[in-house]
Amino acid sequence: MISSLLCKILEHKWNWQYVGDGSCVYIKFCSRCGEVEKKEIEHEWNWQYMIDGSCEQMKICSRCGEEEKGGESHQWGPAKYISSDSCGLMRSCSRCGTTHPAGTVHDWGNWRYKASDSCEQMMKCSRCGKMKTRKTPHNWGNWQNIAPNSCGQRVTCRRCGERQGRMRFLHKWSDWQYIAPNSCEQTRACSRCGEKKRGVRHKWGNWQYHSVYQERTCSRCRKVEYKEKQRESSRVRGDHDMSMEHPTAGLCCSKCGSVHADTR
Repeated sequence: MISSLLCKILEHKWNWQYVGDGSCVYIKFCSRCGEVEKKEIEHEWNWQYMIDGSCEQMKICSRCGEEEKGGESHQWGPAKYISSDSCGLMRSCSRCGTTHPAGTVHDWGNWRYKASDSCEQMMKCSRCGKMKTRKTPHNWGNWQNIAPNSCGQRVTCRRCGERQGRMRFLHKWSDWQYIAPNSCEQTRACSRCGEKKRGVRHKWGNWQYHSVYQERTCSRCRKVEYKEKQRESSRVRGDHDMSMEHPTAGLCCSKCGSVHADTR
C-alpha cells in the first residue's frame, strides 16, 4: 500500500526483464509497486538452412525455440556462357544447383561495309553470329549538270551512287539587252538551257524643280516620274496638317491626303 502511494507521488522504478527462462516475453515492471506497463516479444533469431542441398532457410529463436520460415539464400557462382555458340550467360547455385539467367554479352567484331558499293555497315558477333547494321554518311562528289542542255545540278555519292535529294541551278547568263531602242525593258538568256529573264532599267535624267513638285524623264522611253516637294513650314487647318503640296490641286494634308485649294 505504501509502495503504491509512493509510486503515485513519485515516479515508478521501471525495469525490463524476461518473464522467465526460455521465454521471449519482455516486460516493463516497477520494482517498487510491481505494476506492469508494457509487454514485448524479443526473439534472438538464428538463421539456418532447413536441409542439406537446399537453399531454403528458417530462423530459430535461441531462447524460446520458436521457428519461422524464411526465404531462399543462394550461393551464386560466376556467370558462364550457356554454350560455345551462345552469348547467353547463366549462373548456378553451388548449394542447390538452381540456375538463373545472367544476361547477354556479345563478342562484337569491327564495323565493315556490307559491299564495295554500299554505304551501310555491319558488325558480327564471333560467338553467336548476330549482326548489327548502321548507315554511314555518304561520300558526296562534285556538283554536276544532270544533262548537257540543263542547268540543274546534283551530287552523287562516290560509294553507293545515291543522288542527293536537293538540286541547284547554275545558269550561264548573257548580258542584259534592250528589246527596242525606245524601250527600257531588258532581257537576257541562259546560253545552256535557254531560260530567259526580263527586267526594266531606265536611264533617268536629272530632277527638274518646279514650284510644288519635282520631275525627271527617262531618255530612252520618255517616262516621267514625279515627286512631291515637301514644304518647310506647316499650315494647320482644323485637324489637317496642310504641309504637303500637290502638283495640280494645291495643298494636301500630310496625315490623311485630303486635298484643299491653295488660298495663299
